[in-house]
Amino acid sequence: MDDKEKLYETLANDSNAREQTVTFGKDNIISIVVKPTINYSMRLRMIKDIVSLVIQKNSDGTETYCPDMCEFAKRYFVINYFTNVELPQNIDEAWLLLRYTNLFDAVYDICQPFCDDVLRAADEEIRFKRNVLEKNSGILSELNKMIQSIRAQLQEVTPEKMQEILEKLKELNLPQEGVTTDALVNAIVDRQNKIENN
Repeated sequence: MDDKEKLYETLANDSNAREQTVTFGKDNIISIVVKPTINYSMRLRMIKDIVSLVIQKNSDGTETYCPDMCEFAKRYFVINYFTNVELPQNIDEAWLLLRYTNLFDAVYDICQPFCDDVLRAADEEIRFKRNVLEKNSGILSELNKMIQSIRAQLQEVTPEKMQEILEKLKELNLPQEGVTTDALVNAIVDRQNKIENN
């Protein structure tokens, strides 16, 4: 039986949430409700929630890949979406509960086929966003090199050289206000054409 058949069988046989007893330590026994499946809109929200913990937005609008959050995010949102358990707000307490008790394993055993589908989709989205981040960082690196090069060249411009540049710009007969890049390029091309035609 392949994964898809297992998923359909699970959906057919386990369509209702059920109570599950989870023990951890010697004296800690809790009873929780586990949903073996979630609906599609919850699936999409869960994927988005996992990805947003692993690929975090910075205050400047950039994003950062946080691989150390991957396992925590997956475990946290499996419990959050598939059970009635309210995890501690404190990340250290939540991590201890998720990593060092059988809570996650007990829930995962019930919802595994559906859960695997959601986690696989989250992994694909994370991989896609990482690739975008890596490409963007390469582009930013090249832009930074260009900026450094321009800065170095500008530092070499003497006041006399700047005056010469300004004189050449005056020869282009540009409007006094609102000079656009297009106007500048057109003026340079026109000037070059006049020189070549003479």
